[in-house]
Amino acid sequence: DGLTPARCCPALGMLYNTNTLDAFKATDKKVLLEKEANEIWDAIQTGAALKNPSILCRFILLTFADLKKYHFYYWFCFPALCFPDGLKMIQPPVSLEQVFSPRQ
Repeated sequence: DGLTPARCCPALGMLYNTNTLDAFKATDKKVLLEKEANEIWDAIQTGAALKNPSILCRFILLTFADLKKYHFYYWFCFPALCFPDGLKMIQPPVSLEQVFSPRQ
């Protein structure tokens, strides 16, 4: 909850740490992706992403560490939204120069 240091940006995401290699392999990665993608979509629809754009750049990290053998397993991803065909635009796109000043 502290301030972000200069030249840094916050990284939001979920860490799923499993206790066994079998649990790591059995984890349904598609369900994890859909859950995170739904959270991104909800942030867009509610307007929370306009207040805090870092919400849109989420990650997922699924891990298992075999500490006896020093073997480490991980699966890392950034979920992305795939929009359906026929998506309707509410208003035309606006260039950044029209929204922000040169200083911004």
